[in-house]
Amino acid sequence: MSRFAGVRAPLVVLAALVGLVLPTLITSAAVAAAPATTLTSALTPATVAYGGSATLTGVLTDTATGTPLSGRTIVLEGHPSSTTTFSTLDTTTTNASGGYTFTRTNQTEIFSYRARFAATPTAAGSVSTLRKLTVTAPLTGLVLTPADSTGILNSTRDWTGSTAPSLSGTTISLQRLNGTVWQDENFASVQNDGSFDMSFGLNNTGVQSYRLNVPASSVLGAKIGTPVKITVGSLTISTASLPVARRQTAYSTQLASTFGQAPVHWSVDETLPAGLT
Repeated sequence: MSRFAGVRAPLVVLAALVGLVLPTLITSAAVAAAPATTLTSALTPATVAYGGSATLTGVLTDTATGTPLSGRTIVLEGHPSSTTTFSTLDTTTTNASGGYTFTRTNQTEIFSYRARFAATPTAAGSVSTLRKLTVTAPLTGLVLTPADSTGILNSTRDWTGSTAPSLSGTTISLQRLNGTVWQDENFASVQNDGSFDMSFGLNNTGVQSYRLNVPASSVLGAKIGTPVKITVGSLTISTASLPVARRQTAYSTQLASTFGQAPVHWSVDETLPAGLT
């Protein structure tokens, strides 16, 4: 018998172990040696109205050569402002130019997005720059009561409407333009359903501009409503003179007022002469 027969079994086991480990080492080395990649991103637009849409686009390239990498899987990740934990939202494949596109619709809160390319045996992984999408708060169903463009000094108006229910408990303000500065005149709290009711007084004469202001929050961006102009003045009788009256002839005339909001109710402060009502 050969003197090597006693070590034949250990050699067979060693060869088997080498056969198992060697492919793993080769694969790991191939991934480690894979060329670096660059993944760009752009968010358009960066700010949208409540319920609007935005698009994240970018290109995947070989970092060293700038060559576009087509047919590669890109993952869209993101998170709302209330957390920093990313979730997978969508996937797509790069086109012939290495480009990708994700479109996000019906956006109702501030959100951060990024694209990710997972490593493959022929290309290293990469992650794009994080892009923040700001969504502005809505202002809908606005009703100003009364809606007249003129108003009596020291009278009141009522402004109702709705914003996002997610802003429940948020304080919104009514502002008046004082010279070149918008100043807060009154405040209202947003209800659970997003509605609000704002009352304010017409305490300054002349053409006054008023608007509603929803402040920025962690959930939604600020929203400023379209200004409304109201000409404010004291209620006065604008009829300067009366027609001549003749004895034994029926007489009637109509008086006019300024800054009155229909219907205007008239009354007599003194006793009229006999025959006049």
